[in-house]
Amino acid sequence: MKTFNCSIRFLVAVPLMGLLLCPQSRSQEPKAYFRAGGGVALANDVDLKQFFNEPVAGSKIKFDTGLDLDLAGGYQIMDWLGAELETGFIYNSVKSVTGTPDTDLSISQVPLLLNVVLRYPNKTQVVPYIGAGGGGALSLLSASNFKIGNTSVDGTESDFVSAYQGFAGVQYNFNARMSVGVSYKYLVTGETEWKPDILLGTSGTVRVSGGQTQSLVALFRFSF
Repeated sequence: MKTFNCSIRFLVAVPLMGLLLCPQSRSQEPKAYFRAGGGVALANDVDLKQFFNEPVAGSKIKFDTGLDLDLAGGYQIMDWLGAELETGFIYNSVKSVTGTPDTDLSISQVPLLLNVVLRYPNKTQVVPYIGAGGGGALSLLSASNFKIGNTSVDGTESDFVSAYQGFAGVQYNFNARMSVGVSYKYLVTGETEWKPDILLGTSGTVRVSGGQTQSLVALFRFSF
């Protein structure tokens, strides 16, 4: 009887010890994640194609270095493949507009993009990745006495335009849940058209060419 009881204990103890000692399988690692970050945004010059009925041929808008804030939620489909929905806020004040001195003007972007992310899992804690995404962006024009010729604009107007991006980066995994990293992004937006009001409620059109913004951001990621 004592031999039988010992055998039962042995049969129960061995698998329990195996569960405790064996590392957690990859299938049990957290798949969903949240990502947030911030950094600098460099916007390329854009062409001013229309400003109401004022002549603007050859006019360009130049930007100061701006700010990029990122938010995203995603799911790690496989070790090497993930999908995420990204938004955020990109702000650039305007340095100059051709033929317009002392311009108080800014253009901001609120992207809404579906990204596909390809990662290179390896034996280290450093994981490089690349990705691309597409969707749209809310483009905001904020002006204070933005004047060309005899026409001036004050206030904020918006337009929703097409947008897509490519990006690459690297992340350092502290553990299965938390990581930090840095990412380079190249965002392209379509031609933008705003219809602000001027005196007495008269409306007109401000139109600029499509833009490109390069960003370098630091990121924090939490998986759950």
